[in-house]
Amino acid sequence: MKYVLLESAMHYASFGRGVLPLHNTVAGGGCSCRRSDCRSPRKHPRTKNGCKEASVDLNQIERWWTTMWPAANIGIATGAVSGIVVLDIDGAEGQATLQELIAKHGFLPRTRVVKTARGFHFYFKLAQGVSVPCSTGNGLDIRGNGGYVVAPPSIHSSGHVYEWCNDAR
Repeated sequence: MKYVLLESAMHYASFGRGVLPLHNTVAGGGCSCRRSDCRSPRKHPRTKNGCKEASVDLNQIERWWTTMWPAANIGIATGAVSGIVVLDIDGAEGQATLQELIAKHGFLPRTRVVKTARGFHFYFKLAQGVSVPCSTGNGLDIRGNGGYVVAPPSIHSSGHVYEWCNDAR
């Protein structure tokens, strides 16, 4: 699995997606940050400056996933740094919100989709020069400038493995 994480992180970077190492599961099932009160187990950055340190530098990525944190989950920075914005749908509330938006505005365009532990991530190309801030609400979050998402094949605290659902480009 450790090799697959490195390979995946390098693959994302090769497409211009800034990646960052996230905390991961440790023996006993806790978060590698080792805080008993961790509010975002296995989903928060390992680097001091978080997504500000997201990189496409293959040498840096190799250091992170071979020398420093071989089992680290993968984060992909969103917004202008990677040229993507991600719609994060969580749980029944997020599904209901999405259905309301579809009824009002029409279906989403075909795009890459990731199955998460509680829902889906819909990836969209961000037009150059467009700025999309992060926002949250009603089970539907937008991950834009200054944000990140957990990427496949990372492992959620529930044991669910994030996975791609389709090949849409």
